[in-house]
Amino acid sequence: MGASSSTVYYKNARDDIDTIREQLRLYKSDDFVLPLKPELKLKLPGMIELSEYKLQTAFRIYQAIKYGHDRLLALTKGPRCDGSPEYFTREECDREGARWVPFTTTPDKHVRENAGWFRLFNMFQHYYTKELKGSSLMIRQLTRANNMKLVKQIETRSLSKIPMIIQRTNQLYQMVLFTPTHTKASAEAMYEKYSQEASAQEAMKAAIIASRTDHR
Repeated sequence: MGASSSTVYYKNARDDIDTIREQLRLYKSDDFVLPLKPELKLKLPGMIELSEYKLQTAFRIYQAIKYGHDRLLALTKGPRCDGSPEYFTREECDREGARWVPFTTTPDKHVRENAGWFRLFNMFQHYYTKELKGSSLMIRQLTRANNMKLVKQIETRSLSKIPMIIQRTNQLYQMVLFTPTHTKASAEAMYEKYSQEASAQEAMKAAIIASRTDHR
């Protein structure tokens, strides 16, 4: 599952939350309430309570989804807060005195020194997409749930998963974020530096050996 499927799951989750929110708005509107028969009006408080609970549960799940989504974008497209990479709004970044970067790109995949970065990033993306699929399906189930017992079962499942998802997501994000990357020029400069240092060490060894020979 790649970036396109994760985008679909993320959009579906947002749409489903909007569906629950709209349902709740409808239940509270006069256009819905006034035409109701008296016996249905008695059920309305329960319908509102159920919708409110569904919305709260769905939003908690969505926050875990967004946690990964923000970090995935920070590594690929932006925005990103350099210096305080755990913040994802301009206001928070400015408040921390860090540098706001509205657009970012991935490293050059043709530079072999970036292979480690891409290996970790692919691990992160695979994990996020897998968990995103499961989380978005739980939100979809909430839109269809018609009783409090079912909603609370979904809530219990989500509460057991969300802390683990956030912890693992942050761990993978940090691993990718702090993996050094290179341009073609910087990679060549790095190897040139290594070559010069190696040559200097060889020259030093040769000088030491020659010095010992002269003293015999």
